[in-house]
Order: sequence, then C-alpha cells, then structure tokens
Amino acid sequence: MKIKTTLVLIIITVIFDTQIHAQGTFITVGGGYGYCGAPVQPITNYSGTANNNGSGYTNNYNLLKGSGSYGKGIQASGTLGYMFSENLGAELSIGYLHGGKFIRKESDISSTYISINEISTYGRMLRFTPALRMSVGKGKIRPYMRMGLVIGVGAKLTVDSIRKYDDLYLVTNGSWETVTKYSGGISLGFASGLGADFKCNERYSFYMELGFITQSWAPEKSLITKYLDNGVNELSTFTTYQKETEYLDNYTEDTGSFDSSVPQKQLKFYFPFSSVGINVGLHISLGGKK
Repeated sequence: MKIKTTLVLIIITVIFDTQIHAQGTFITVGGGYGYCGAPVQPITNYSGTANNNGSGYTNNYNLLKGSGSYGKGIQASGTLGYMFSENLGAELSIGYLHGGKFIRKESDISSTYISINEISTYGRMLRFTPALRMSVGKGKIRPYMRMGLVIGVGAKLTVDSIRKYDDLYLVTNGSWETVTKYSGGISLGFASGLGADFKCNERYSFYMELGFITQSWAPEKSLITKYLDNGVNELSTFTTYQKETEYLDNYTEDTGSFDSSVPQKQLKFYFPFSSVGINVGLHISLGGKK
C-alpha cells in the first residue's frame, strides 16, 4: 500500500511539474512601504492654539497637518501569476498591511488645571488583489503595468487614548487610558502598479515598482478592550452597551426602551486606507513561454 501511494505521489508530482513548466507561471515575493495616498477623509485638518473665550483655558493642538490614510505603513505580499502570452498575464497577490501610527496630542491649560491627551491610531489589513499584468520588452529590463481589484479582509483599527490631568486647585492628579478596537467588514478598492523586472537569468529577476491603492473601510463593530482609571482596570464595571457598538447602514432607534445588555447602534462610517508606495522583491519564473 505504501509503495502504491508513493508511486501515485511521484506521478502526480511529475505531471504537475511538467504542466507548470509548460506554462508561463510565475511567483513573486516582496514588500515595501506605503505612504499616504488619496484618502477618503481627513484624519486631522487643523493645528494651532485657541483660547476659550477669555475663560483662562488655552487649548494647544499638536496634530498631524492635512489629510492622511491608515494605508500608510509596511506592506508584504506574495503573488502567483500566469502569462497567457509574452506581454499579457493575470495574477493573484496576497498581502498584509502593518499600518504606521498616527499620533494626536491635545492639552488644556489654565492657572489651576492642566490636562494632556494623546491619541494614537493604527490599522492592520489582509489584502487579496486579482489583477491583469502587461509587460513589454525582451531584454534584461522588462517594464510592466498591473491593474486590478483589492479586497481587504480581517481589517482592524486600534485607537489608544491616554489622558493625564493635574488639578492644582484641588491638589489632585490622575490618568485614564482607553483602548478601542474596530473590526469586521470587507473592503473593496482598486490597485495598480508601474514597475520593471531586472532579469538575472532565465528564471530569476528582481523587480521594483510604484504601487497605488485606492481603498476605504467601514467597520462592522467596535469594542473597548481597556479602561484604566489611575492604573486600575475598571472595564468589568462597563455594560455591553457601554463597551460594544455595531455600525449599520440604517437602523430605527427605539426611544421607548433601553437594554444595557446589547451593543449600542450607530450609522456606518469609513476609514481611509489608500496609499502610494514603493515595492521591491524577487520574481521567479516557473516556466515562461518561449
């Protein structure tokens, strides 16, 4: 029985190997860094100092200027593709986004009270990208272009807020820390790239490209996972309604009753995940057509 099984495996392997090398199959492994692209919405859009109508309080905002995108960060991917001809092919990439942090700082200051709040936000996402690939040239350097869809799954966005205060009048001080995680939902967008393969031999080449992703994501739910009051975990005192939120396209609010054991409901909103980035990696031809 073991001999028969071994023979079958050998035959399957030989057939598969022959089939692959008879076709224009290729794989790529690489990574890069995505910079802020064309976001769907601004993350922060102001900076400066404001006085609260002469009340003695001064709000100092040290924020990221302009717009941004949670698509900023490290990107790693692997691709399986097939060239139908010398110049036209199709590919499927699987990539992971490890988003960089956006940090927002605020302070409220008066002669008797100081409050400082720092909020850091970052995203994560698994991406599937089916695309068409067009190559030109036959020399050592082969320019190419790819265009397709990007499908984001398993997306998560974390918001970590830390507030510290010092009440000089009451001679007290303290701190709060809250961590909220957004998750759920599938994101659809567009991806494209312009690059070139730098051929080493018949099988191996290195590539470098400029990649573009246009994408936004709407979470299905959020959950408060940490609430520290002066270092003490108070999350156990929260009800489900206080900790969890569901985001819907539309809903009808029942003002006649209230149930603290179910999540609260809010309208769906979108986070920007677009980016423009530079990607590099290895291109391996498993059997390009002659």
